[in-house]
Formats: sequence, structure tokens, C-alpha cells
Amino acid sequence: TSPSTKDFSVPSNIKPKQMLLSAIIGTLCVGFGSANTVTNYQMYPLTMGAEQYIQNASLDKSQFPQGMNTAYGSGLAFDGYEKDGSIRLVSVTDRGPNLDGLNVKDNNKTYPSKIFPAPDFKPQIATIVLKDNKAVVVSSKPILNPNGTAVTGLPIPSGQVGSSNEKALTTDITVIGYDENGLDPEGIAPDADGNFWLSDEYGPFIIKVDKSGKIIEKFSPANGLPEIASQRTPNCGAEGVTVLPNGHVVFFIQSILNLNNETKKTATICRVFDWNPKTQQYTTYAYPIEATYKKNNDAKLGDIVALDNHRMLLIEQGKQADGSMMNKVFEIDLRIGQDITNLLINGKPPEYATAAEVTPYALKKTEVLDLRAYGWNTEKAEGLTVTPDHKTLVIANDNDFGIATKVTDPERQKADVADYTLDTSTGKIFYKEKDAAPKEANSTISIKPGGETSQVWTFTFKDKL
Repeated sequence: TSPSTKDFSVPSNIKPKQMLLSAIIGTLCVGFGSANTVTNYQMYPLTMGAEQYIQNASLDKSQFPQGMNTAYGSGLAFDGYEKDGSIRLVSVTDRGPNLDGLNVKDNNKTYPSKIFPAPDFKPQIATIVLKDNKAVVVSSKPILNPNGTAVTGLPIPSGQVGSSNEKALTTDITVIGYDENGLDPEGIAPDADGNFWLSDEYGPFIIKVDKSGKIIEKFSPANGLPEIASQRTPNCGAEGVTVLPNGHVVFFIQSILNLNNETKKTATICRVFDWNPKTQQYTTYAYPIEATYKKNNDAKLGDIVALDNHRMLLIEQGKQADGSMMNKVFEIDLRIGQDITNLLINGKPPEYATAAEVTPYALKKTEVLDLRAYGWNTEKAEGLTVTPDHKTLVIANDNDFGIATKVTDPERQKADVADYTLDTSTGKIFYKEKDAAPKEANSTISIKPGGETSQVWTFTFKDKL
């Protein structure tokens, strides 16, 4: 794919009347960040060597001639400039290639599952350079446990801190098992000592690693992090992380909390934590999600980056009520918003309150960038960083390793993988017929291309952010 480059501030699809209206709105919004225009933007396709592709015997070589591409882009941080001025970045993968799986019945309990086509994949930290109109992966290394062994991305056993209560399956639909030290990294941020802080969806965990990728410290809701963070929806844990100049770590929960299994669809806020790793004290902020989703839990936060000790940028995205996707960058200021750690509204936490009720306590946000107005067309913007001059944003997508679940069933042309259940006692797969007993299925579940490429974009603004 050739890079997409534009040298003007207004996207070409905006008509003159829209330009005039934008100019009027921009004049009214001076002082709130909205008038800052993009002067240049570019898409860089992510490229990597053959050694960074993931091989698996179950892959159809005609569809995956090189294997699965490693999906760097779950988190992103600025790492300096090359001698020629090229931007250098560090990025992190998530837990590895995984697909939505069928239900698993085990000991009379039913669990959701994920299919891991490369179960021995190790989550990676990579160095990426933006050069020659490409985002080039120049090196990568696995995240290491304190004993030096590589971390896997397999789920944590049920009942342990960080469990997503999922079963892990191979592509031939057999149960793999668990890893009590498994990680699902989603964000990366450097600190003043040259270490990195990672956010993780399983725990949720916040993890400090050294330059080699070895874990120095690991925090969870049972060990130093806010206990309420444990009430995340599975696979919506700690998503973005940034380190402030004062050494505090700011992270957020990807989507709305599910308090007591009662707020997962109705809450109007995501929680942002300003956490001091030395004292383990924290302040909690309410980030108000947009009011444009069909279901509030469709709102997802992607990544966060600090501009100073108070101001930061974050990505909000998700499927809208009209079926379209939204991917935007907003600015927040922690000085504008109250600590909601112990706040009760009508006797309950803010997740139970209406948007109007929580607004007086919530952070105020200002839209900085609408990615889709510039041609962004992938689902997940999950890496965000800024250059030291605060003029250029760098944003990466997560293409989920370029794979998707394929269900082949001669009796059902449009069946979804969630309609099937594996019975571990018999090894058989059953299909849930509507208003009828489950029926044994002659189905095959395999991998197909996901349709999205890995990309890194830059957006340069006229004025300092």
C-alpha cells in the first residue's frame, strides 16, 4: 500500500460551506484547542522482516503466504529521532493472535473461549522507525518474567487475580490450559529512568519493565492498584498508560465498569486513575463518553499520552448508533474534574448516575482530531504518542494480527461461532437451535484474513498542542 500524504489542513471531502462553518466554529473555540489545524498528515504501512511473521501449520498458505503479521500497535511511545531526523517509536503487541471462539462446557459450567492459533507466541516490545514512507520494525524482544522466561499471552486460571474466565483453544478446538503469569499488554510508556510501564487487560495489571523487557514490578487490584478496577468487563481492562513528568502513572479502564454486574450497559463514564507508584495512592477521574453509541459499552478508550502533569490526550472510539465507526482524539485536563474515588450520587457510585448527574464532577474534554475526517478506515486506534515539540501526533492501529474466525457448516450458511458449544466430556461440538435442544454439528472452525493492515499515522498541527 502506498502512503497517503496530504499537505493541506482541510480534508478534500469537506465542501466550501463546511469550510466556512468550520472557520466560524474555530473562531468561537479559540482558547479551547479546537482551532488548532492539521497542516500535514501521512499514513505509513507497517513493514517487518520475515522473522517477525508468525507461522502456524493450520494457516492456508495461499491466504497467508508469509504467515500472520505481528500486530504491533496496541500501545505506542516516542523513543527519539534517528540521525537523519526520522521518528523512532517503541510499541507493544497484545497477548498474541486470538480469535473469538465457541462456548466451552466443562464440568457442567459454560465458559467463553478464545482460539489461539499460535499459543506459544510471546508478547513483544518493538522498535519502529518512520522512514522512506514506511513504518519499519527494526527490532523486537519478548516481555520477560522476573526469572528471565518469556511471558505468554494465555489466559490466567479461573479464580486468580486477573482471570478473564475464558478457555484457551487450539485451532483444532482442544483446550490448551492457562498461564498464571499470562499478560495481555495494551499500552507502553517510558519513565525518566529509562524503564517502561505497561498496561494490561487481564488483571488489570500495571507493570514496570526494564530496557531488556524484564518485569521489575507488577501491580494489580490486589496489590497496589485501585480495587474497583477489578470490576472491568473481561477484555476491557487497563488499556492506555502514560507517565507524567512528576513520575505519576496515569491509566484508564478501556470501557465502562460493570459494578456488581449492573452497570455494564448503562454507565456514562470510564475511570481514569492518576496513580503514584511510590505511595500507591491515587486520584480517580470520571471521563464522560460520547452520547452517540447504541450501547454505552460500545465506547472504547484506545491510548493516552501526557502533555504535562495535568493535560493529556486520549483516544475514544467505538461503533455508533447509526452503524458507523468513530475514532477521535480528545484533550483532558485533570485540574478540571473532581476526585470521584469516594463519590456517591444518590447513594451509589457514579456508574449508576445519569450523564446529567455526573457532569458536575466529570472531566471536561475537547476534541483535537477526528481521525476519520482524514481517511482513517480501520477499527482500532490503540497507539498514541506525541513528539517533544508537542506538534506531531503519532497514532497506530491494532489490526488483530490480520485474522478472523471462519465457520464452515454445510447445514448453516450464516452461523456465528458463538452459536456453537464444545462439550469437553465428549469432545463434540453442538449447535444451539432456536427453541430446540442443541444438535451435534458437523462444523469446522478455521482462520481467514481479517481484512485490515497495520498502519502508523502522523498528524502535524500548526500550533503546539
